[in-house]
Amino acid sequence: MLVVSAVELKQLSQQINGTAQGMAVQEALRADREERHRLSRERVTHWDNTILGQRRKKLHARNERIAQEELLRKEADKIHAEEESERRKAVIDRAKSMQYNNQDPVRAFHSRVLLYQVLQERDLQLAMKRTHASNGSDVAARERIEGEARRAAEMHADAMKSAAARVKRLSLAKDQMGQVTEKLVGEMEARHALLVEQAELVRKDEEHRNEVAQKEQQKYEERLAFREQLSRLKMEKQKRWAEEKARSEEEDERIEAWVLRKAKQVEIKKNIEKKWFEEALVHREQIGLMQQKICNDHDAKVEEQVKKAMILKEGKAQHDEIMKHERKEQRIKELNYYYDEFVKRKEENVRIEQEQERALLDGYNRIKDEALAEQMERKSNLLITGKSLQSHHRAQVERFKLKKQIEHREQLECDQERAAALFKEDNDLEEYMKSVANAPWAAGNRRLKEFVDVTLSPKKPNQRVTRQQVNTKERLGFIPGDSKTLCK
Repeated sequence: MLVVSAVELKQLSQQINGTAQGMAVQEALRADREERHRLSRERVTHWDNTILGQRRKKLHARNERIAQEELLRKEADKIHAEEESERRKAVIDRAKSMQYNNQDPVRAFHSRVLLYQVLQERDLQLAMKRTHASNGSDVAARERIEGEARRAAEMHADAMKSAAARVKRLSLAKDQMGQVTEKLVGEMEARHALLVEQAELVRKDEEHRNEVAQKEQQKYEERLAFREQLSRLKMEKQKRWAEEKARSEEEDERIEAWVLRKAKQVEIKKNIEKKWFEEALVHREQIGLMQQKICNDHDAKVEEQVKKAMILKEGKAQHDEIMKHERKEQRIKELNYYYDEFVKRKEENVRIEQEQERALLDGYNRIKDEALAEQMERKSNLLITGKSLQSHHRAQVERFKLKKQIEHREQLECDQERAAALFKEDNDLEEYMKSVANAPWAAGNRRLKEFVDVTLSPKKPNQRVTRQQVNTKERLGFIPGDSKTLCK
């Protein structure tokens, strides 16, 4: 029998299968180690003498302690809540009792009960006085002193009770006043919030109106400025026309003045020439006469000289006529030239004015189109804003109506609850009056029982309540004729 070790078996397997067998063996060994490690950890997890076990045990104990403390706290809170509920219930019952006792019907009933108890006590005192009237003065005095001491003690106790009741009433009134104040403060805060909301809406509406008014004012100012610009342009145009007219008139006046001056100069020249001619004729006549007187021989010579002078004069006159005609032609040419220049300037000015008016008209049309476009845009914006405000106001009106309906429904419910409460208070008062009348201490009080029976007796619907005449002496127990005896 041949025994092969593990190493030899491994070597043989590697020689047969190569390296793959060794890797499979290693993988099997690794898996075996991991499995053993896992089993070891599962076994260790249940041990308590390890670090992890001690820690786990402490954590478990801590969690149990916390849970136990939480249970104790819950139990204490429950007990405290029950005690607090009982105290609150007792305080509420006491407050309800004080409030119930502070009502006017209950207070009136208590005053009547007290009055009837006092009258009953007075009746007992009168009966006791009549019974012990025959006793001695010492006994009467001692009883009187004891009665006075007892009455003083009772009065002191009643005064203490009254003071305590007054303190209770004051505290209750203070609590009620606090509740009323809180209610009034809440209503005032709600009213203030509503007023603030309404003020905010009014402010927004006012801002919108102010904005619209500002835009309208701006448009109005722009229209005024546009009108002023138009007026200024019109005035400038009229001023230019006036200046052109003045310049034309001045030019015409200058031309007319020049023509008049030329005509005047020609007239003056003619007059001077005529004067010279006349003076020459006179001078020549004088010379001729003198020569005729002095020397008749020189008549022919003088006549020849005269003829020559006439010929020269006629030539000079013809020359002057030619020069006059030339000057007239020159003036006509100058006038035509001035007139042509004037017409050209006039046409140029008319053309320039037409171009300016055309440009101005184009500018006016452009401004008008822009104004119309802006007006349409403003109208559309105002329409959108108005619709939004209208929808907002409608929603606000709907909310206000819904709020009024809710308030009316709440008021009806409150009135119903108040009527039910009043009915319940009346029933409670009747039950309370019956319990007081049937109490053992009120068994012998005839007046109290009669008052309760009369008060609780059903009344007819149309029965009028008449006040009976009551004798105060009889009501208080003083019999007529015994007042003097009692005073003694």
